[in-house]
Amino acid sequence: MNPTANVDVARAVESPEVDKALEWEPRVGEASWWQTRQSRESLVERLLGLFTDPGAGLTRDKTRRRGLGKLLDWLDSQPGETWQDRWMAGGADNAGFEWTDLPLQGRGAPKSHWRDELATGLVLLVAGQAIRPSYPWLLRQRVTVMLTEARAASDPDAFHRLEQLAQHATATAKSDALNKLTWIVIHKGGLVSDITVGDCIELTSALEEHHFRGSAGRPLFYALLKETGVLPPSAPLRLRALRVEGRRSVEQIVDAYAIECRAVRDLLVEYFTERAPELDHVSLRSIARNLCRLFWRDLEIHHPGIDSLRLTPEVAQAWMDQRTRTQLPLLPALLRAVHRQRKEAEARITAAQATPAGGRFLVAGEEFERCQSGQARRVYVTEASAGRRRNLTHEEEAAFWSWATVEVLRHTGIRIEEMLELTHHSFIAYTLPTTGEVVPMLQVAPSKTDAERLLLVSPELAEVLTAVIFRVRAGNAALPLVSAYDVFEQTWSPPMPFLFQRRYGTEDRPLTRSYIRECLVATSQSAQITVAGDPLEWRPHDFRRIFVTDAIRSGLPPHIAAKICGHAALDTTMGYAAIYPEDVISHHRAFIARRRSDRPSEEYRELTATEWNEFLAHFELRKVALGTCGRDYATPCQHENACVRCPLLLVDPAQMPRLQEIHANLVDRLQEARDQGWLGEVAAIETTMAAAAQKLEAMRERAAQPNTVHLGMPDFRRNAGRSSAKPETPPTAAGPL
Repeated sequence: MNPTANVDVARAVESPEVDKALEWEPRVGEASWWQTRQSRESLVERLLGLFTDPGAGLTRDKTRRRGLGKLLDWLDSQPGETWQDRWMAGGADNAGFEWTDLPLQGRGAPKSHWRDELATGLVLLVAGQAIRPSYPWLLRQRVTVMLTEARAASDPDAFHRLEQLAQHATATAKSDALNKLTWIVIHKGGLVSDITVGDCIELTSALEEHHFRGSAGRPLFYALLKETGVLPPSAPLRLRALRVEGRRSVEQIVDAYAIECRAVRDLLVEYFTERAPELDHVSLRSIARNLCRLFWRDLEIHHPGIDSLRLTPEVAQAWMDQRTRTQLPLLPALLRAVHRQRKEAEARITAAQATPAGGRFLVAGEEFERCQSGQARRVYVTEASAGRRRNLTHEEEAAFWSWATVEVLRHTGIRIEEMLELTHHSFIAYTLPTTGEVVPMLQVAPSKTDAERLLLVSPELAEVLTAVIFRVRAGNAALPLVSAYDVFEQTWSPPMPFLFQRRYGTEDRPLTRSYIRECLVATSQSAQITVAGDPLEWRPHDFRRIFVTDAIRSGLPPHIAAKICGHAALDTTMGYAAIYPEDVISHHRAFIARRRSDRPSEEYRELTATEWNEFLAHFELRKVALGTCGRDYATPCQHENACVRCPLLLVDPAQMPRLQEIHANLVDRLQEARDQGWLGEVAAIETTMAAAAQKLEAMRERAAQPNTVHLGMPDFRRNAGRSSAKPETPPTAAGPL
């Protein structure tokens, strides 16, 4: 079955929004119109009257006359009843940029000015509506004068009014909007007031088809038509609302993956048909992608002829998911990478903004040359070594949102769609009923399970969200209000102060899932974190699995983790927790039970006051001159109090002057040992100096981090952690763990 067959019919049946979109059809191109039916004499008289100006100089007028005559001579030799018919029959429209080769065939070596004359003559024919080239031909041309003349001849008042309305935009955006409107008028004919929503959709599709995606995404031309009332009131505020993909039937979703086994294909269709009522459309397609392409179609590729879901043990073993267990220990490396990339990107763009055009500057050992600033206010530089041009504005934006995404997802475990739906109103102040403390909470809007939930905002998460709000506000009193497209419900939201948004051209736009994924792909490539020699790519949902795994591994009850993550079933949460295989967990639990039964019962008695005081004294003994010792409880110091060289020392940035003094003394001692020939002492001092240098660097990194602000997090009360078996136990507060 062809997966694209009858797609329009399916969309119209399954999606009311698409049903509405199908009403916006482009105007049907006319086969003939009065300008293209004019005789040669009447056409020449009209065009020269429109586009020649005695005050502009005889040279230009002569060039236009000669060019128009030569082009009409060639068109007269082509079959057809109109000038448009002859233009198409001659093959010039399909020739694109090289169309001038056709009139010059058989005339020997062409002179350089002949092509210019033909191009000048064509400007008159196009601007005068004698011919209407196709969009592919128009998009390949770089003749600005053609567009200028067409605006002046077709509808000068309307174009002038649109240009005045676009004064707030950059020169690039304004030029792009006027060019698009001119292309529509040239190709479709008529006036600006005749342009329809379907015409706008048709042009945007042509731009994307012919790899002009950057221009296709600029919406100013549509906004101008909407603002001036050219488009009807029923037209959507944004063109993208009519261009999103509609829903597909279950059969079309499954058949798109070209499953060979018919029995399995029918089983999957039946399964998804049964699941469809309880899932939104995007979730349905996501599950279908996992089962159809990533699971079964991949099995067919690696095991041709497979026709049963009863997999052999060897095949099933290859499908065990080791991704989370691989990523969890590598998360600290990723956090360091995104933090470093953000700081480096900020340093580059700050240095570039302080450098005049043509000047050079040095950042982190790289030399750059500042390029001339454009109208879009983006900062471009050229690498001095490789000569590669770089957009520092784009790099800084991507680095910041990569950092914000990783931090928010790892601290909350929310889904990417839930993160993108966070707004400034998502912050809730919750008052604890027992103590009256105000605790900041984050309200997660209903998403997959249609059940909202509240998450505790830690100080680290508060710092990240504060940085996001500060960036989006950009010095204004409030966050911009933007409308976001819900890919799950396939609807547009009302204007809201979304946290994850950025400035895009002339408007503020919410971040999309694809943009977040592009940022994370770039981060993965830059971080250069590898597993068995292969680069590791980080995806948004990886952090949700890591969050659950780490929480349960740290002792959080699974049912609490399920509540935090919004899982309706506990089995879903346990499926996310990729700590150990199930048989390993069950065997370990059985081992603990057997060990407890064999151990003396007095080991499980209530602790005494003396034992509790010894436990608290352990933490008092961990305080040393340079910070805090991180050794475990009831373990002695194994390094004879050589804290500088001890890897368990948690350094205190406030003690940096003391450590610098120690490092300076070590330098003097090293020189003395070398002078005296104490080679053993030299080796020991060099080891200590290397450890001191590492701890100094750790102090600088901690000192450079922004200070955390206590937000009233709940802590242990004075009665927490005490033994209540004996009344004489002193009421001592729990120490830091």
